[in-house]
Amino acid sequence: MLKKTPFFLQDVLIRIKKRNFSGNTGQAIKNSGWTTATILVSKIGSLIFTIITARLLMPELFGLYSLALSTISLFALFSDLGIGQTLIKFVVSSRAEKKSKAYFSYLLKTKVILTSSLILIMILLSYFIANYYYEKPIFYALIAGSFYIAFNSLNSLFASLFPALNNFKKGLFQEIIFQVLRLIIVPLLILLFISRLSSDILIASVILGLSFSYLTVFLYIFFSAKKEINFLKKRNDGLKKNEKSIVNKFIISLSALTLSGLLFGYIDIIILGRFVDAEFIAYYRAALSLITSAIPLLTFSSVLFPLFIKLKGKRLYKGFQKARNITILLGIFAFLFTLVFSPLLVKIIFGEEYISSANILRIFSVVLLISPIISLYSSLYISQGKLRKVIFSLVFSIILNILLNIAAIFLLASSGSLAKVYGVTVSTVISNLFYLGMLVLWSRFKKYQLPFN
Repeated sequence: MLKKTPFFLQDVLIRIKKRNFSGNTGQAIKNSGWTTATILVSKIGSLIFTIITARLLMPELFGLYSLALSTISLFALFSDLGIGQTLIKFVVSSRAEKKSKAYFSYLLKTKVILTSSLILIMILLSYFIANYYYEKPIFYALIAGSFYIAFNSLNSLFASLFPALNNFKKGLFQEIIFQVLRLIIVPLLILLFISRLSSDILIASVILGLSFSYLTVFLYIFFSAKKEINFLKKRNDGLKKNEKSIVNKFIISLSALTLSGLLFGYIDIIILGRFVDAEFIAYYRAALSLITSAIPLLTFSSVLFPLFIKLKGKRLYKGFQKARNITILLGIFAFLFTLVFSPLLVKIIFGEEYISSANILRIFSVVLLISPIISLYSSLYISQGKLRKVIFSLVFSIILNILLNIAAIFLLASSGSLAKVYGVTVSTVISNLFYLGMLVLWSRFKKYQLPFN
């Protein structure tokens, strides 16, 4: 049985069967298992949370909530800029605990300054964004979002400490705590206040509930880190000027990858928020949540990434080819299933009130075929030190997405709000196709070929 298994899975299956996690390969398998479990808890918990929230708030209020959260998340996205991944990189490469403490202290200071600046900018712009750009009652929700950004930002940095020390189990516990907390707190707040508060204050209370969940998780990670991580107890000698320069360059190189969130979700909702009523944003968000929850189930890039780093030549080519073929087959099945059963899925999961999401989900079903392959190619390029190719392709795809979104909205201006949502959805699919096309094309040029030979 194992002899017929693809070579890159054979050792994995043998080690899992014998519970042998020794050496680098064993550590990679173990870490991948914890990472996969964390992703599944995150995506399944997020889907359940979205379903409950959507059913309790109903389309109009859920649309306002989605618009406010997408705007807040956009600012939160820019408060990261790859700082967490940078921490992992330099803590892993640092042999001295004092130097690890210096890297952490410098990145914490950078994170605090960046996050504080973005929170201030959002607070100053929140009135204009809510009342002049969107023309929707989400001003107080955006103000409440300052707590969301602060706690989420600090939580993400401290959470990066444990993967840097090969402890991926803590991330799973952190995710479980967060998902359970928000599944309890937010529905209770909605049930208590939905008939007593204005829509703006209600959405603000939901954002504050999410912020409290992040605060609790941050406190758990913070005290765990102080107790378990030795280098945090060391004296901080600080970084030299050239060391800070190296760290800053690494942050800049990774920052573009954080923009991947723009390509799929945030930009679309923020652009739609200006041109359609709140309930149509809810239809878009409902369909999007189903797609983003399904994609991780079809993606193996996080598991294969450590193996891609180790393999070269024909072994890398064969491993990638087999992984790609399996991913394509799973993607085709998911695409066809979603295409056929979209109306039934929407009715069962979100209810009859969201039936307008069915055709949006059908259009998005193409992404179930595209996105896992994008993830596979991206992991391959990054594992082989070709990060710039991924960044270049991503940035161009984001620009294309924005231009296509705007064009679709103006071309369909007289066709109604739902037509605009369809247009934006098609634009997102085209942008993802363009992204995949660029990643594939890079490998066709001899100058940029991957080390398959």
